[in-house]
Amino acid sequence: VDQVDVFDQKAAAQVDILWIIDNSESMAAEQFKIASRFNQFFNQLITSQVDYHIGIVTSDDAEMGVLRAYDGADVAGCASCRFIDNTVPCTDPGVDVSGMSDAEAEAALLASCPAQLVFRKMVSVGVDGSSLEEGFEQAARALGAYQIDPATSLPDPATVPSENAGFVREAASLYI
Repeated sequence: VDQVDVFDQKAAAQVDILWIIDNSESMAAEQFKIASRFNQFFNQLITSQVDYHIGIVTSDDAEMGVLRAYDGADVAGCASCRFIDNTVPCTDPGVDVSGMSDAEAEAALLASCPAQLVFRKMVSVGVDGSSLEEGFEQAARALGAYQIDPATSLPDPATVPSENAGFVREAASLYI
């Protein structure tokens, strides 16, 4: 007698992660700390095998909740992308570039984990933003929850900035 066991493997969890970065004058050191310690966060994300989207907005009202665009060296899966996902490669998520110059770190990340390079570039938002920090407002704008539809009392998805298209997925868990 033959017996066949069939197991359905659950698909990887989907997570959408929105980082809100304060770009007011006092935050340069904190932005550097986030960028330099991202490898620890990213290593956990990769090893857990989740299907992720990572986007970044600033706390500055002038940016209207639009996800930051990557503007560095050519990286597969990210040609001026507005968020990082599983298509941006990373063969060594634990790569540590602390103590390296910017050029050395960029070269090391391009070789072993371009996704980290994309994050480092996106999170380095500068310190020329408004001192009136509006992080929650910018998160709401980025996600289309800034305006409420009076007919349904629900957020109006039509208010999501067009640049943010595809970031939030209906089946994904959202983390801010």
